Amino acid sequence: MSVQTLTDASDIQGLESNMVVGEPKLCNSRIVFKGENNLLYCEDGVVLQDTSITFNGSNGLAVLGSSKNPYYVDLTINNDCSVVIGRDVYFNGALRAIVSEQCTIAIGDGCLLSFGIWMRTADPHLVYDAKTHRRLNYSRDIIIGDHVWIGQDAFVLKGTTVGSGSIVGARTVVAGKTIPSNTSWSGNPARLIREGVFWEGSCVHMWTRAKTRKSETLRTKDYLYRDSSRSVVESFVADPELPSQQRLEHYLANGFGNGSHDRLAVGPGERHDGSTRGKGSIRQGIAGLARRMGSSR
Repeated sequence: MSVQTLTDASDIQGLESNMVVGEPKLCNSRIVFKGENNLLYCEDGVVLQDTSITFNGSNGLAVLGSSKNPYYVDLTINNDCSVVIGRDVYFNGALRAIVSEQCTIAIGDGCLLSFGIWMRTADPHLVYDAKTHRRLNYSRDIIIGDHVWIGQDAFVLKGTTVGSGSIVGARTVVAGKTIPSNTSWSGNPARLIREGVFWEGSCVHMWTRAKTRKSETLRTKDYLYRDSSRSVVESFVADPELPSQQRLEHYLANGFGNGSHDRLAVGPGERHDGSTRGKGSIRQGIAGLARRMGSSR
């Protein structure tokens, strides 16, 4: 299979054995396909700015939600892996992510991502127990909820789940942890700083004293999240054994960009190890997806 590289939306028509659905605008960006049966799905209004998306294998999936903000990402998607990014995520610099070994990185709606952030689902080299000779470091999914703020130079590593409404501080290293909603974490390794917090996305850099005084209280429940029966954290990640088109169907049918307020909420004491594979029913058939793809191939 030859390498196929897209640097302009007009290149989509020439794709073979891979597919782009939607009409992303590429600005100093490129999409590279090194295998087959890979699928990039873009909602309306996706602008890729200084971005690189590399499908480094086959059966990869990338789902990019509509946004009023440009995407600044450097993604490497290996065999049978997925990256799902929700709507209106703000990138203050390039998010760098490598997803490996049939894993998924899923990011919810309305997140704020600072610059220098890395996400990786694998170590990636193998570590074994010296007595049993069994592998110790399996790759695992990463799930980031809605309205999560991740600070500068943070490392979010395999097996991490961050519940909606939480904060991961600058230069934090978080691996294999479940962070409950509306909590703040920082450090290496990450530790709980405070519970019962929420954040709002206004930037204070140019504020006057009057505006600072006005911000002393914010009476809203918009950024408070509660784990409930509506939470889909355990079933959000699609089975990696499914073809890329069926994994896309899973995300479209299970609340991508259209879920309840608490869909990715995580309660205190919950544990998500990043290895759960959603097996939920796919409510829309592949024939319907093919119709929506239309002439985008």
